[in-house]
Order: sequence, then C-alpha cells, then structure tokens
Amino acid sequence: MSTITAKLKSALLGFGCAVGALASSQVLAADLPSRAIAPVAPILEPAWHPFFVRAGVAGVFPDTGINTTINAAPFPPIGTIPGSFFPGSGHVSNRPAAAFEAGYYVTRHIAVSIAGGFPPTFTTTGQNGLATQGVLYRVMEGLPVAAVTYHLDNFGPIRPYAGVGVGYAIVFRNESAAVLNPLLRNKAAFVLVGGIDYDLSEHWGLFVDVKKAFLTQSFTGRTQPQPVVVPPFGFLGTVQPTVAASVRTDPVIVTAGVGYRF
Repeated sequence: MSTITAKLKSALLGFGCAVGALASSQVLAADLPSRAIAPVAPILEPAWHPFFVRAGVAGVFPDTGINTTINAAPFPPIGTIPGSFFPGSGHVSNRPAAAFEAGYYVTRHIAVSIAGGFPPTFTTTGQNGLATQGVLYRVMEGLPVAAVTYHLDNFGPIRPYAGVGVGYAIVFRNESAAVLNPLLRNKAAFVLVGGIDYDLSEHWGLFVDVKKAFLTQSFTGRTQPQPVVVPPFGFLGTVQPTVAASVRTDPVIVTAGVGYRF
C-alpha cells in the first residue's frame, strides 16, 4: 500500500513540475519584445474626375495660302462697265477670340467635348483682280466643335491628346463694304484636334489646344452700282452684277488657357 502511495506522490510531483515549467516559459515569452508586422498599404489609383471645363484665348488663323475665288455674273452683251469686278480672290484676316470648352471622360483615356467661343469679326480684302476694291465684306462668325479625343496619362503631369470632331460655322452678321448685301452661308466642317494638358494639381491645369477645320462656304452679294456706257449712245444707266464666291478658309484655331476637372 505504501508503494502505491509513493508512486502516486511521485506522479503528482512530476505533473506539478511540468505545469510550473510551462507557466515560467509563458512568463518569459511575455517579457520578450515582440516585432510588429506593418500592414501592407493598398495600391490606390489616382482620383478620377470625369467632368472638365476649360477657358482661354484663341487665335483664329485662316489658311492664307488658299484663295477665296470671287467671280462677277456675266456682263451685258454690249457696252463697257468701267471699274467693274473681275475674277479675283480675297484674303481673310486672322482674329483673336475668347474660347471655352466643356467635356466628360467616358473612360480614363477617352473624352467627349463641346468647344465654342465669342464669335469674332473677320474682314475679307480683295487680292489679285480685286486688289483695288479694298475691303470686300465683313462677317461675324463662330465655329463650335464637338469632338472625341484620346488622352495619354503615362508622362506624369503632361497629358497629350489627339482626336477628331465636327464643327459648324455659324454666321451671325454680314456687313457690306465693296460688296453689297453679302451673304456667307453656314456650313459644317471636319475638324482634327490635338493638344497638351499640364496638371498643376488634382483639379487645376493648363492647356494648349490646336484645331484644324476643313471649311468651304458659299457666298453671294452684289457689286457697287456700275455705269453702263455704250458708244455712240453714251451713258445708259447703272447695273449691279451678282457676285458668287467659294470661300475656302480651312482655319487653324490655337487656344491656350486654364482648365478645371471635377
């Protein structure tokens, strides 16, 4: 009986020692400094602001290498009309204008926009056979453009873009000069678009935009009264031949300004 008691006491003593050793190891482990594992920061894409507005100053530069052909209607079969209009051409002036644009990014790279501005007044002066006529006519005209553009965003703050669009030349006012009752008609135009955006911040930026429009419009008017002299009858009165013109200007519109995305 004593032998069994001794073995039981020995087993209990061994169990107690094991429990004490385990508790000691846990206390020592708690006293050791622990190394915290820093959480991995998620990779976030730049904030995307799909709407944008832009405003600036534009220069409108008609292609001066393309002549505006102007021809007078057939003259009376007899007699002469001193100082009458002969076939010639015209030069359309360059003009500044205030410009604005509003658009939306359909994706991070593709945007649609509508651009316009305050319509400037253009002056057409005679050249070649019409050089002596001086100013032929003036028009107040605008060219709003709807465009689709593709934007690159892998050059840091510099974001170049290019695209195509459709413009519509709208004539708001025709003014007579050497040509009376001028009428320059509205016309649609195909437009190439390109430019660069430069981001100053998440919302603000600068831009330079270039648009090339392919524009040809029809024009009609009347000359100043011209005397009709028929020998031997002399002066018989005056006529005002009709002027018909094909006005091909193909303007380049360069705009620089500031933009805001939201």
